[in-house]
Amino acid sequence: MIVLMAMKNAAGVTAFTSSAIICNNSAPPGHLATVNGVGQSAASLARAIGPAMAGLSWSLAIRLQTALPGLAQFLPFSMYAFLACVALWVCTFIPADLESKK
Repeated sequence: MIVLMAMKNAAGVTAFTSSAIICNNSAPPGHLATVNGVGQSAASLARAIGPAMAGLSWSLAIRLQTALPGLAQFLPFSMYAFLACVALWVCTFIPADLESKK
C-alpha cells in the first residue's frame, strides 16, 4: 500500500508540474502573472469541488444499489474513468510548440 501511495503522489506531482509548465509556456511574458493566477485559482476550485462531487457520486451509488444490485458500486469508478478519458482526449489537442519557452 505504501508503494502504491508513493506512486500516486509521484504521478500527482508530475501532473501538476507538467500543467504549470504548459501554462507558463503558453502565456506571453507580459501576462505570465495573470495566467499563473488563473491556473492556481482553477486548481483550487477543482480541489474544493472534487470531494463534494465524489461524495455525491457515492451517495448516488448507494441509492441505486436496490435498482442495480451488484453493479451500483462501480458507478463512481466508471464516472472517474470517463472523466480521465475525457481529460486524456483534451490533452491530445495541446500544441507541440508549448514544449519550449516562447
